[in-house]
Amino acid sequence: METDMKLCEKQVGLNGVELREVRRLTDTGHQTSVITTNNKMPTALIAFYMFSRWTQENFFRYMRQEYDLPTQEIKRTKSPVPVKTLCLSGRKR
Repeated sequence: METDMKLCEKQVGLNGVELREVRRLTDTGHQTSVITTNNKMPTALIAFYMFSRWTQENFFRYMRQEYDLPTQEIKRTKSPVPVKTLCLSGRKR
């Protein structure tokens, strides 16, 4: 699937930190910005990752609303992944 996006980018500073702003312009004139510290990744890839994530989040929001997922009772007799494997470098994943 191929998608055309109108993108621009600029360097911005915040409290002495250099950041990169990637901005998308829609056909209706709406602009959406993504701020990142990644200066190596191509602009199109940053936009792709962020908007793909938003698509997934919208899908799960729809599923929760339409199918009342948070209130469905899920019964598990055993955790599928041991809790200690969920930690990496002292941080929960």
